[in-house]
Amino acid sequence: MKTYWTIQHIDAWEQAKMKGVLAGDSAWAYKGFEEAYQWMMDQMTKRLECPRCYPIWLWTKRPDLRRRWYAEKGTTFILLEVSLAESKVLLSEYYHWYRVLNNSPLELYDGELVDKEVSWERIFNLEIIKTSQFLFITNKDKSLYLQGVTPAIPIDNIKPIKTFVTRF
Repeated sequence: MKTYWTIQHIDAWEQAKMKGVLAGDSAWAYKGFEEAYQWMMDQMTKRLECPRCYPIWLWTKRPDLRRRWYAEKGTTFILLEVSLAESKVLLSEYYHWYRVLNNSPLELYDGELVDKEVSWERIFNLEIIKTSQFLFITNKDKSLYLQGVTPAIPIDNIKPIKTFVTRF
């Protein structure tokens, strides 16, 4: 088991406590990114061999709650610590996920001719990202900023850490 972190709307957490499982739900997906979410759901089905469902977003490092979260000011969230087998999590590089969100190819070199959706799969190839001179790594220590997705988390694998309200 490995430790991950997720930030969930307080209502999603309350539903999870009642159901005994935190599950991905389209109600919590950011509007305007439906196609990117559909693509990630296809990847989860293919790579995690799970039923097609909405992702629960995870972080490999505890997120900084002082940063801006994409929600209306005054929205209540909760930071959860999660224990999951690595085989239940599909990891990708956070900053390169924005290529999928922006519907643009992830090129290995300037002017590369590549199928856009095939190129997006590079977000899962962490070795290519680490070793490519063209793909950027924004962390000062040159480490990758990893995110993960999983379809569901049993409530017994979740520890509530901190409730917070968005300020921005």
